[in-house]
Amino acid sequence: MKSTEVGVVPFTCRFSSLTIFAKDSDRTAPDTLLKESQPFSLQASVEFVGSGAIALLCLTPSIQVDFYAKSCGRGGTVDLGTAATSSVVNQAIYTPTLELESPAAVGLEARSLYQISALLRIGAPDCPALICGVIEDLMVEIYDASKLAKKSTKSKSSLSNH
Repeated sequence: MKSTEVGVVPFTCRFSSLTIFAKDSDRTAPDTLLKESQPFSLQASVEFVGSGAIALLCLTPSIQVDFYAKSCGRGGTVDLGTAATSSVVNQAIYTPTLELESPAAVGLEARSLYQISALLRIGAPDCPALICGVIEDLMVEIYDASKLAKKSTKSKSSLSNH
């Protein structure tokens, strides 16, 4: 009985650029401070490169990114949600994006610092992943803007009394 080894065409999947943007920001740089009530979005970049990428993309695998926030103090991990898309032949770069109502609406608290992470799964939906990866390099602080307004009012009144 003969046996044969089968080669797999080479390709690379780059998972990078985890960013957070406040709604209506200029998007020139990621936001690292969010108001407790401010709508925001999370985004990551997925890029397929190499001669074998086209062979993989012809199978149109699902690209799924799950986003999480882990408290750097008290509290645990919050599941922020999932952004998913199907790949398309001849498209090598994807930017799955998750739009969220506000930090407070998803369970993130003011006066807290969070490590944002993204978990990548590529393959058939509801099956083991063919490719997976994780990014955990984004920090964001949530603040209560109403308390800033009160401090600003107190500062102005104390200046006018002098």
